Amino acid sequence: MKTLYLLIISVFVSTSMWGQEHDYQEIDTSLVSDWIEKYPRPYTGVYLFGDSESESSLVILYAKNTLVIQISWGEWNEGGNEFYTYYETLTNVTIKNGRLKSDQYEGSFVNYLDGETKQKGLRINNPWTIGMNDGVWELGLKSISPFNYKGKYPKATTSYLYQSDLNKMSRQELKIMRNEIYARYGYIFKFGGEMDKYFRATDWYKPQHKNVDAYITSIEKKNIELIQAAEKLTALD
Repeated sequence: MKTLYLLIISVFVSTSMWGQEHDYQEIDTSLVSDWIEKYPRPYTGVYLFGDSESESSLVILYAKNTLVIQISWGEWNEGGNEFYTYYETLTNVTIKNGRLKSDQYEGSFVNYLDGETKQKGLRINNPWTIGMNDGVWELGLKSISPFNYKGKYPKATTSYLYQSDLNKMSRQELKIMRNEIYARYGYIFKFGGEMDKYFRATDWYKPQHKNVDAYITSIEKKNIELIQAAEKLTALD
């Protein structure tokens, strides 16, 4: 994958240039128009970039005025026998007047006229997708599907939890909810341990990373703290 630590060009590419759609096809920029919303919430969702093994996604979450943007992509391991998923949470992100800015990438939200269908999308300057040349932008189309976080408690990743959400949960349920956050990133639990056995019995868990601390978002960190506090209270009952 192209390195995620590129120097970002702060000016937008002229609309007279060709861009790239998520399947590497050149598109006519006259079919692209600005998509401007007053608040970030309409932009939340999943945007798909690249194609096949170069496919990646950019997820935008917005909860309690907290904006989280995370990129995920896949790479084969050195042996070429397993496809690993990696994540990066962008830092210092803002969305204003239809423009996205972060320490890593910049872009703008657009409408794209695909035939007779108008689709929502996000154009990223100098994207991370393999095979993209510098100085161009890539259009990622917004998925019509909702967030597809695996497990029993996806809310622990997509939004802030409340104490009332946890009051009726058992200590075991709380433990699973907390560890599920790590499991979604492919954290490797102690082999043969309780959480290892639990998640290996699911159809979605793939143990791939010894440490996923860098992947945990600010929303998830706050929820982990809240869940841990609730676990301590249940231990006193």
